[in-house]
Amino acid sequence: MVLKTVRTEGSYDSYDSRRASYIKKETVFLVHGHTHKDTIGNNFISIGSAGYDGLFSEVHGILVIADLHLGIPDLVVNQKKVVKTLKDGIWKEIIFLGDTFDMCLMKDQEILTDTTGFWEWYFGNKTSKITFIIGNHDINLEDKNNEIRKILLERKNTYITDIYDICKTRFMHGHQFDKYCSGFYLFLFKILDYINIPMKVVDWFLKKIGRGRN
Repeated sequence: MVLKTVRTEGSYDSYDSRRASYIKKETVFLVHGHTHKDTIGNNFISIGSAGYDGLFSEVHGILVIADLHLGIPDLVVNQKKVVKTLKDGIWKEIIFLGDTFDMCLMKDQEILTDTTGFWEWYFGNKTSKITFIIGNHDINLEDKNNEIRKILLERKNTYITDIYDICKTRFMHGHQFDKYCSGFYLFLFKILDYINIPMKVVDWFLKKIGRGRN
């Protein structure tokens, strides 16, 4: 069965074919999130959503957490479980695989005042190497003036990037293979955020035309 997201159905190219073309071209083993599906393929691993389903994984001894969507009140129960895993474990390295923060739906201040214990854990962790991959819901992390980006980088041994390679294994969010999360649409999301129009308006519009976002 071909995996499709809510945005790549109908006449659009399948998510699987775009991902396969990328893997073949780059000759990498791919670890990604975005689809909210926990799937293992011959040349990829898709990590399920930590926020929506409480899922995460360990790859090469590294804790990998995708799609936490920190800031959304309805996801706090699962988010707290993930934070407990972070607090209870001793991790040499942790990769947040994108959409760690839901900047599309929530304001930065709402994310910074969350009740999951994430920030307490984050600044209390003095030893782990932590890498934040940029996803479509936290694309603002590209902006060097973004408040959350500045706060994240106050901690030593912390990195923010689009792609993270370890030998032939590539970690990225995965929205790059989703037609409605790349190109014009991603640019539109950035513009709407800049002029402070909440993504809830975009969600309402997409639902009206029979689409949705991951």
